Amino acid sequence: MVDDDRGEIDKVIILAVGEAGVLPRSDVSSANIVSSPGEHIIPARRRGSHQLVDVVLVGPGQAPVTVSLMVDTGASTVVLPASMMRVLGFSPEDLRDGWTQTANGRVRAKMGMLASVDVGSAVAEEVKVTFLDDQKLGGSKLLGMSFLQRFRMTIDDANGRIILSDR
Repeated sequence: MVDDDRGEIDKVIILAVGEAGVLPRSDVSSANIVSSPGEHIIPARRRGSHQLVDVVLVGPGQAPVTVSLMVDTGASTVVLPASMMRVLGFSPEDLRDGWTQTANGRVRAKMGMLASVDVGSAVAEEVKVTFLDDQKLGGSKLLGMSFLQRFRMTIDDANGRIILSDR
């Protein structure tokens, strides 16, 4: 698959032909896969070498906001652009000023706590979030370790899914 600049599928290139009538396992919809208790199977999309998942964020405003986040085990927290602070209902007293280290150096940040983060059926409450200047993120939004550390994670790239297991 070849992605366009928005991370959407632009075209599919078939490199080999399999047995007629037999779909490779990666073509099976994750909606048809039954998970075990405590296991959450999350559909994922690729953008380059990264995995994107749909996430429901709830901030102090209590209105759920659905966004696509890049799975990033190198990010300590969920990382969002500053423009989302108001959308999630954060007021200045909900956030503290700070600094954070990024791949491009140390930058100013606003830090707070999301009421909850839902990734499919995997839910975590009181999740740390860091807001960075929109230009510093270059359009990215990150699902970091403040959420991921609460689960054991398996990236099943071949089948386009991420499996989160309760700890």
